[in-house]
Amino acid sequence: MVQNLNCKSLINPIRFLVSSSFISFDLPSFSQELNISFRFQTHSSNCVILYSQSNQDFLGFDLIDGFFFITFNINKKRQRQELFQQRFNDGQTHYIQFEMRTYQIGLELNIIIDYRQSTRISIRTSLSKITLHTMTIGGVNPSMRALPTNYFSGIMHRGLIGCFSDLEVNHELINLEKYINYTINNNNIMPKSGPCSTTLSTKRGCSCEHHGECRINNDGTWSCDCSKTGYTGRRCEQLAYHLDLSEIQTFELNTSVQWSEQISDISFRLQALHDENDFLQIRPCSLSLKCDSISFSIHNGLLNVYFYLINLTIEYPFILDKQWHSVHLQRIDTNFLVHIDHHIIKQSVNIINLNLSSLSTIWLIFYGNKQIRIEDLRLYDQPMYSDFFLNNQRTQIKLKHRPWKPLNTVSFEHHQNSFIEIQLQDILCQDCQLDTFYFEFRTREQNGILVFANIQTNNPKLSISAKENGF
Repeated sequence: MVQNLNCKSLINPIRFLVSSSFISFDLPSFSQELNISFRFQTHSSNCVILYSQSNQDFLGFDLIDGFFFITFNINKKRQRQELFQQRFNDGQTHYIQFEMRTYQIGLELNIIIDYRQSTRISIRTSLSKITLHTMTIGGVNPSMRALPTNYFSGIMHRGLIGCFSDLEVNHELINLEKYINYTINNNNIMPKSGPCSTTLSTKRGCSCEHHGECRINNDGTWSCDCSKTGYTGRRCEQLAYHLDLSEIQTFELNTSVQWSEQISDISFRLQALHDENDFLQIRPCSLSLKCDSISFSIHNGLLNVYFYLINLTIEYPFILDKQWHSVHLQRIDTNFLVHIDHHIIKQSVNIINLNLSSLSTIWLIFYGNKQIRIEDLRLYDQPMYSDFFLNNQRTQIKLKHRPWKPLNTVSFEHHQNSFIEIQLQDILCQDCQLDTFYFEFRTREQNGILVFANIQTNNPKLSISAKENGF
């Protein structure tokens, strides 16, 4: 028995130190029921937690943007579902209980997290039997068959960086430690997994300017979160701008960032009021030369991405709603993943040879004439700071200072019993009706009061609803 305070676990705590780590082993045979339970702890936004497969069937758990997903493919039926509507990459220990039962008309799945939230999924199928031969934890085993295309963290080869423990399969405890030395990948490299004994780096080395906040990254290190400020950079030291494309026709810029045929990481935030073709192109050459480019357009209010033989239209969400939307394109080998907010679409493409010199750099091409704004543009997770544009003498592009987004922010740090009380009659007129209210919050606490109201009404049809992710 191993006790480890970092993982808050008593049995077989394993710490995965790098994304390529994994543990694989053969599953014991089972008949009509399958029960799996385990604990995990991570700061990774996208990561493989656990998957099991055979030639026909697949079961997998992973995180995408911190949200918990189950992927379940059986009898040529494919199902992927986000569970619990909250992020789990908070560095806390979470306990998962999974139960599957087979019936004559299909399967029933029951998933419980932290003993309090449960989700039940029913799948109708003519085959009421599932076959799973192997189980892999914490990463992707390259020696096994290809993963299904709807298991996104596996496709991205994003392994767990964090802790995994207390694995039980059909109520039998699995000794994970003995499998560490038995798990070898194709290159005969041992996975860098071991006892969960290291601690997160201290916050002491994190120094943020202009009211930036220290946050923990996927690898357990601290960095500055500048999203609440009008600044950017490693320490929130540089003025931040968004790009206003409403008054330009064509603008191109050589970023001097190295182009790669395997370009794999483009992200930006977008606000648009009108459809626009090719409002952003990312190319390995200037407009005066002919080369393939990654083009972003808006058609009928929906985002379209075009590259070589790929033509993706993301059916949801509707972009022309005056809101800021997060766009993230990733390429992993032959797979393209496009994230818009929390929605993901995937498409495969053959390996592309662009016949370009390895010295090619990335060019940004902007087309305007419509009300389109872009901010926090990143290539390979490298931010395109405002000095890229300000130092370009030929620029016609308009830069607008990005304001501090949240208004009237209040911090309740170190004051557990503090509160703010507002008398609604001081805000609303006597004959006014309170229809909606909204707020933003950020916390690391698991339990706590956010807001409540004392409502006196004679209307029996009073209704309360939660938008966005909901509660």
